[in-house]
Amino acid sequence: MGLVLLVILAGTVWLLPTAPQPQTIVPRPAASVMAFPPRPVPGRGSASLAARQSTVPRWDWLDSGSVVPAWYPRREFEEAPDLYRLSLSVVREAAAGSPVHAYLLYLALDECHSFLRLDAQSIHALYERMLGVGSGLGPHEQAQWAEQFNRCVGFAVYDWRTLGESLGSERPGVSVEYAGAWFLRAVRGAHPPALVESAYRPGHMAAAKRREQVVQALDSGDPEVYWLLFLQAYERDSPAAQALALPWLRLACEAGLDCRFHAPWFQQRFCVVAPCRPAASSLAWFWQSLSAEQQEEAQSRFDQIVLDLEQERYEGLPLPTLPAESRTPPRR
Repeated sequence: MGLVLLVILAGTVWLLPTAPQPQTIVPRPAASVMAFPPRPVPGRGSASLAARQSTVPRWDWLDSGSVVPAWYPRREFEEAPDLYRLSLSVVREAAAGSPVHAYLLYLALDECHSFLRLDAQSIHALYERMLGVGSGLGPHEQAQWAEQFNRCVGFAVYDWRTLGESLGSERPGVSVEYAGAWFLRAVRGAHPPALVESAYRPGHMAAAKRREQVVQALDSGDPEVYWLLFLQAYERDSPAAQALALPWLRLACEAGLDCRFHAPWFQQRFCVVAPCRPAASSLAWFWQSLSAEQQEEAQSRFDQIVLDLEQERYEGLPLPTLPAESRTPPRR
């Protein structure tokens, strides 16, 4: 039996780049995964809306391909081919109190949570089931799944216990809750995207507190904040809702979000079942799906949001609907 398991393990490891054992990894210095530098909210403290309207890009603004996306923490996560390696490389900074690194650990562990309890034998069976002839997945779906598998399989093959041990006394009793523990650290550290995610999660949080967190996050100018608001507002089957969501995506693109057509966030969320029709950018892809009337509504909403942010009029800001406060008392 021992020989059989060894053969299965060998057949699994070839799918991955060779991964070192945890104790051999030297975590990157803090400067290599930077805290997101505060960016001015579009229009604030610089030009007025009227002045900007003559210079801001159109909705198909990435046609020229001249815009280079900014670096932001989620890009580190989205572009990592191996989330096990990424997690081990940032855990020291996360344990030392960095909310950015804690958020990266949350993203990686949340993405790969189903792999945390798998062993070499079960991971081999999963691979064969999902990519075999009878999987029921089309070629495009299989390619997407295989990429996800390779990003997460390290958690089933190598030792990741340090990711829980680094939580110290806050370590949960079960491994699938490690992601949530790191997420709470990112929220306590006021990492802007974590504040937005927390505000939109159902639970025991007053509406005023939810809105306060979103406003605090917006003040950072972080492109990921605008992007998360876009995802909250977007409804796949409602063009009217898409018209109201798209201004948040344009703000994110202008602030430095990777809005290229092949951006991982776009391909992995909106082009899973079949390839999306080609477009100049992800933003242009959404824009082209709207009617002329809906495009006009999106432009009007965009102008209003920019003006509200310029003048710090947060009360009237058209945020996506926040969840109601849960009636269930929080767990102690």
